[in-house]
Amino acid sequence: MQSSFDEGVCLKIKREIFQHDHLKDLQIEVGEQGVDVILTGVVTHLYEKWLAEEIAAQSVGVTHVRNYLHVTKVIRENPIDDYYEL
Repeated sequence: MQSSFDEGVCLKIKREIFQHDHLKDLQIEVGEQGVDVILTGVVTHLYEKWLAEEIAAQSVGVTHVRNYLHVTKVIRENPIDDYYEL
């Protein structure tokens, strides 16, 4: 069975995630299943989960992202502030 993405799409997403200052030290895996990009692994904050998904979703050829990243830390009072401080 042939992949719906070429290997370059997942590699590009992975490279962009690991070049981002807020994501580069986290345990994030990027894979594909059919036409979906799959994010798995562990992040510390919810904004990191959202950020990784946003990076994947904005990549050329991506139409759907399944974000299975696990958040380990309790969110602060206003998580939106965390996200938009980036």
